[in-house]
Amino acid sequence: MKKAFAFVAIFACGGQETRVQVPPPAATCMPNDLDGEPLVVDLRAEKRAELEAALSHGIVAVRYDCSGVHVLRDCVAKGDYAFSGVTEKEELVRFATPSELRANFPTNGESMARDHAGSEIALALAIVGTRAAQRVGLHASDFAGTCAGATHYVQRATVGAFGLRFVQRGAKADVASVVASGDARDGSLETCRTSARRASSS
Repeated sequence: MKKAFAFVAIFACGGQETRVQVPPPAATCMPNDLDGEPLVVDLRAEKRAELEAALSHGIVAVRYDCSGVHVLRDCVAKGDYAFSGVTEKEELVRFATPSELRANFPTNGESMARDHAGSEIALALAIVGTRAAQRVGLHASDFAGTCAGATHYVQRATVGAFGLRFVQRGAKADVASVVASGDARDGSLETCRTSARRASSS
């Protein structure tokens, strides 16, 4: 099992995510192209829920390869994830080229590039904290259960809300509208903002 990686999964404020650096364009995915901080907002809702639930039961193992991120919910190590709040941060990021999509959306980036050619993806993030594993430097021998195919474990996940929308290139978009009505979304922007205000006043 390889070293841990951090996640941009968004676990909602009422949902968790990280961004990767875009590697040089490549016609096909190679193992060395895989980044240590993949976005997983392109997972189906039930898979995001599965990941969020798994983080409550120990250190989570995954298979991360050119086909995407796959949660191995029955492969865990003893330990938990501690939450650390931050001042709420909002960001809108756009992805347009096939290489950007492949790099940042490991599960469905290839199909996004094919099915939405000529469009951009607007990704809106509202971040209020992180959940970090309280154990580091784990090895395969630390994990128990059904672990065939495990390659990584989740070291950190970002907590907040996100929205993802396919837009025409150059079209206007903002964080609030994309989180509220994106083609894929999780969490509530207002809940994130309220949570951040409460944390700052406590």
